[in-house]
Amino acid sequence: ADQGTKVLDNHFPDVFVTNPSLFGMYKSSYLFRTEIAFNHHSQTSLQTPAEINMMFDAAGHWHGVGRALEANDDGNTFFGLTRDYRYVTLFADFHAKSLSRGAYDQAWAKPL
Repeated sequence: ADQGTKVLDNHFPDVFVTNPSLFGMYKSSYLFRTEIAFNHHSQTSLQTPAEINMMFDAAGHWHGVGRALEANDDGNTFFGLTRDYRYVTLFADFHAKSLSRGAYDQAWAKPL
């Protein structure tokens, strides 16, 4: 469940406070991989749409174990917390999956 954020998980430690929830502030609980739109990609122009994360939870603690990341967390705390995070992710071929932090990072590493 969307419990808001204190920082952006994928841009740690950039502050991104959404309280009480991301949906409450922006009317969406998901973030979009904007480079898809900025580069004018369509589903057919992507190399591997089944592996490209398109929309995803803004914070892994919503479906994982542990508290939200905070801007003053150190590297050890970051890795310790995110190890147990989960991200509900919609891929460019329109299938959805709950990803571990490792799988989430792999999806981000896929070239468009």
